[in-house]
Amino acid sequence: VFLRPLGLRLDYGGAVKKYSDAITANPDDAEAYFNLASAYKRMGKYDEAEANYRIALEKNPGFFESWNNIGTIYREKGMIQQAVKMFKKAIEINPLYFDSHYNLGMIYSGSDWNAMIKELEIAADIKPGHEELNYNLGIAYNRTGQAGKAIKAYEKEIEVNPAYASSYKNAGLLYYGRGKHVKAVSNWKKYLELKPDAPDRELILKEINKLEK
Repeated sequence: VFLRPLGLRLDYGGAVKKYSDAITANPDDAEAYFNLASAYKRMGKYDEAEANYRIALEKNPGFFESWNNIGTIYREKGMIQQAVKMFKKAIEINPLYFDSHYNLGMIYSGSDWNAMIKELEIAADIKPGHEELNYNLGIAYNRTGQAGKAIKAYEKEIEVNPAYASSYKNAGLLYYGRGKHVKAVSNWKKYLELKPDAPDRELILKEINKLEK
């Protein structure tokens, strides 16, 4: 959950004043504390943000977005285990809250691929059209030896976001590994079309030329 813009541009200093005034007028307004916290968070004032998210929770214990956002603060501070606990608290209150399932899944990236898959699959059921979700699922599937699922995930990402170049590259690599060279070449060409300055351009062109001979 993010702070709504004031006017045509985001003005976090103005937001701090606005929501501080709202709290003065109504000290029990949990949403005002939440919005004040979100303004501080966007300003990089994490201690002030966390303090106000916690006040929002005191006023409204069911404010699951506050737990999630405290989790993102802990993640930014490198406090990973604490962040995991916060995301899980949000999910306990609202099991269908996309942001916390996605955040929890991504925090497991590189450390627990199966846990990452579990959370991202739930997130995908909640919001299947989210950009990058299926790409990240593809990476996790590939890391756990599920190449077929990885290919499907990359192709789903391409459906959602046809301009996401890395999905074509990774799908191409998996097709190549399965001996499906026509599909590999097709995906790699699309990758290079979308990313003409790719650092691995020459290497991929070399592989394409080999396969097309």
